[in-house]
Amino acid sequence: MESPKVLVVDDNPADLESVVAALSDTNYTLVTEVDSRKALERFEDQGPWDLVISDLRMRGMHGLALLKRIKGHDPSTETIIITARADTGSAIEALNLGAFGYLAKPFHRQELRHCVARALERQRLAAEQRRLIRELEERDARRRKEIATIASRGDMLSRMRSPTEISEVLIEKDAALDPRLCAPAFSAAGVNSFLCVPLESQNELVGCMEALILSQSMRTFTSEDREFLEAVGHIVGNAIQARRREQQARDAEKMAAVGELAAGVAHELGNALAIAGSAVQFLLANPDVASPVRQHLEVIYRNVAAGQKIIKDLLSFARPNPPCRVATEIEPILEQALLFLKRKMANARIEVSRHYWPGALQVLADAQQIQQVFLNILLNAIQAMPRGGTLTLRTVPEPPGPPWTGVRVEIADMGDGIPAEYLHRIFDPFFTTKEGGTGLGLSVSRRIIAAHGGELSVESEEGHGARLTVRLPTRPPTCPPQAEVHGSDSAILRDQRRDA
Repeated sequence: MESPKVLVVDDNPADLESVVAALSDTNYTLVTEVDSRKALERFEDQGPWDLVISDLRMRGMHGLALLKRIKGHDPSTETIIITARADTGSAIEALNLGAFGYLAKPFHRQELRHCVARALERQRLAAEQRRLIRELEERDARRRKEIATIASRGDMLSRMRSPTEISEVLIEKDAALDPRLCAPAFSAAGVNSFLCVPLESQNELVGCMEALILSQSMRTFTSEDREFLEAVGHIVGNAIQARRREQQARDAEKMAAVGELAAGVAHELGNALAIAGSAVQFLLANPDVASPVRQHLEVIYRNVAAGQKIIKDLLSFARPNPPCRVATEIEPILEQALLFLKRKMANARIEVSRHYWPGALQVLADAQQIQQVFLNILLNAIQAMPRGGTLTLRTVPEPPGPPWTGVRVEIADMGDGIPAEYLHRIFDPFFTTKEGGTGLGLSVSRRIIAAHGGELSVESEEGHGARLTVRLPTRPPTCPPQAEVHGSDSAILRDQRRDA
């Protein structure tokens, strides 16, 4: 196995030597460069590289510009930024550009070694993931070729596009609760024949695929048709699952990097603010300080306290407490969150429409943390409807089965929706489109839900509002399902409309 190839860039020879000395006893292949522009040329000509460690402020090319060029040339290369002038703005920009770490000079030897080791491990895992995905795609391609009988009769999907037939293929996360899967509903819609196959990956259901025939003159589906759709479903299911796990891994890595950043920034700023606060307190304790000066000192002290609170919040975000999960009903948690926001919703002329499941729905959760999630989502919904409107809440049980049984909570607003170019970023830390926003609310919420073994997702179309869905388990994932699957035609929702 080849040793990891690392490029170190710093226009200060002494700092460059410090990095090399810290990593001298490792099995890494270290290449150094004091000229940032030459470093870029070397990166492009002598790749591929596993890791680039770069200073931030350099002559010739700024570290962020170098980082952007590196990621544009080879996104798989990991990067670490090191700077003597650390600030939150450049740190956030570096992370948004794809940097793995952001370290302040002077750094501790072990701190750098640990960060480099984790960056190279992520690079190795990402390469392994790409290899496995390629193998999966090749295996699925072989599976398609094995369906000789279907291939010999032509592509079924092309037949479904003929003028005499109207058909539809659907992928639904909640297919088991979709009324379109009920035979009576299909018959009422004039469906002559329908075929439904699961989208599975490693024995996990990720959705379903339906094929419908509405023409009375067309034949029904055959066993060969089912075989073909099952093969397609296997490919699609694996692709969906691979994409989902890739995104989860990326989110986890990004949150870990933000945690390291928060710890470093909090340490440096916390010390500075503590010294400033102590000095101001000392001056305020002196009764001889004149009144105008005292007023200015009090302003300084209040702002120091505000800065210390921001640091505390940042650390809380980066290193949240693990949930204390117990069996608890979901509706009282949701109602308590609504109660906290009652006045705010009244001022914004927002009404609440409740569609709660008729029976009690219990989840395995930390009630305080889940309430914080609901508050974050509800506040976003309120801010999305400055002209008022209706906030729709819905609770339903998830279909029991592998890998877990759970409860789904939907919160939908009537705002302007989320632009398509922002939809994939709303859970990113520090990403916000609101003036004065921190961009932490939804990121923290998703992290809390993930710690509970659940999911937080969003659906939105610009101009048509947004719907956030929280899925929480009702018992640990390791427990076998104990309830039976019920068809959606037996599910009766209680529609309650009350003022918040």
